[in-house]
Amino acid sequence: MHIAPLLKQAPTWQQATVGSHSDLVILSNCNLGRNLSDFPFPKRCTEEERLAIESRIIRVLDQLNLLASGDYFKLSNLSSSETRLLAERQLIPPALMVPQPGQGVYISRDQSLSIIVNDEDHFCIRVLASGLQLHEAWARANLIDDTLGGVLDFSFSDHLGFLTQNLAHLGTALRCTVLLHLPGYAHKNLLPELRELAEHHDLTFSGVGIGPLTSSGQVGVETSSRPLYGQGLYSNMDGFAPRAPHESEGDLFQLSNRSTLGQTEEEYIFQLKLCAGEFITREEAIRKRMREEESELLFDRVERARALALRARLIPFDESMALLSSLRLGVSLGLISDVSLAALNGSLIQCQDAHVETHRLHSDEAVGELDLKRFRAAVLKAQFDSPDN
Repeated sequence: MHIAPLLKQAPTWQQATVGSHSDLVILSNCNLGRNLSDFPFPKRCTEEERLAIESRIIRVLDQLNLLASGDYFKLSNLSSSETRLLAERQLIPPALMVPQPGQGVYISRDQSLSIIVNDEDHFCIRVLASGLQLHEAWARANLIDDTLGGVLDFSFSDHLGFLTQNLAHLGTALRCTVLLHLPGYAHKNLLPELRELAEHHDLTFSGVGIGPLTSSGQVGVETSSRPLYGQGLYSNMDGFAPRAPHESEGDLFQLSNRSTLGQTEEEYIFQLKLCAGEFITREEAIRKRMREEESELLFDRVERARALALRARLIPFDESMALLSSLRLGVSLGLISDVSLAALNGSLIQCQDAHVETHRLHSDEAVGELDLKRFRAAVLKAQFDSPDN
């Protein structure tokens, strides 16, 4: 099975045509972990057991006709660049960019659903949706879970709920995350207010780390001159790589449920959506005041970002995140009329290292830091130089 045709298509969530507040909420993400009752947890599995788990899941996907609307990929059959591209699109966690035998992923053709096999759990159902679509994402994950549960026996305890390798996921084994764009709060240095509000709802609020990714699969800095896996937005079951709010790049922040035990899935999602709605209301109020009281500074910020996107010859990843944040703010406030949210979401994907590397002339061509900056600048110029974006 070739993955190239899939990667040439834009993910559905990029279009930002469905879901409320898609200018502020870039992505709603639901992860649901499950384990089979007759196998040990993945870290204790032998290679033979991992392969048996994978074979069983592929057989069930085929039996339930899911392979008619998507494809299964054995990750060990993919190249390093292909697994990196999947991770940058949030379809697999970063730990699977260097896969072991028996690890794989099912991906729907619109890239809104992936089923990750033999990572933290025997499989994880991941649903990606644009805007604030937590209930919709959960409904889809729940339907897939019920469908698979009708054929597979899951590890379950009447007292603890669904059993998982990570004790923090016991119970529902559900982790939901919303990726938020909050430049108003960042500009006014009011982020501690949001953390307090999140804690009141028993939720986790943090900035988002953008890499580089180390050989251990964590966001950090390698001792070598260049990161092992490059810079990108990577996420696992618990969400994106966390950063202190004041250290977040591109004014991006994440809000997710802290607990998985003690309440129902619907109750966790209700609290998360309620809190996200409060964030959005407050951010919109700040943006309105900024436009009324700091209009000249705001216009200057947006126009500088646009000029940089169109004219710069070298753009590092963190700088691309900052200019995309300013452009997104300009679109949201109506200061820019010829740039779409879909174009901005697409640039957020395409500016990551593995996607930038696809613009080299030859697949075996060595790519250095300067090349990445040059290619990234070219990507942004092509994106925003077109009248249709």
